[in-house]
Amino acid sequence: MSAATVRLTRTADPLGPDDFVAHPSGRLLQVCRATVGMADATQRVALVLPADADAAAIMLDSLGAILAEESVGTIVALLRETGEGWATVEVSRQHETRSLSVAAAAAVMQASWGWDESRTIVVAVNGIPIAVEPRFTGESWTVGVATPAV
Repeated sequence: MSAATVRLTRTADPLGPDDFVAHPSGRLLQVCRATVGMADATQRVALVLPADADAAAIMLDSLGAILAEESVGTIVALLRETGEGWATVEVSRQHETRSLSVAAAAAVMQASWGWDESRTIVVAVNGIPIAVEPRFTGESWTVGVATPAV
């Protein structure tokens, strides 16, 4: 099992205009920005959350232009679905090697923003399930990552 530390970034509480981006379709999409520290690197992840039931209409490749101002090297991930103890995320093929960082960010977002108290959250990144265990230590989030998912 490997471990990661995850820090989520919100610009304001309650949510402010920097926490949303306008999609060309006219929809507003919420963005959860995370910094994931793993043994080999630190990775920034921008999780995009469609706010309506027609999330299937949002295509991953349509997000690049609207998130062009994100830091260079940031992984843009589209959160497709969530439920108690699970989430489905889509990333570009070039970022599949960073699936553990994406899964860690998605699990912490779900546990902290979505109040999912599941011990293990299974995050399917491009269809590959990864079981992660997010924990708040009082100061930060840590994530135990065990793959493959059980």
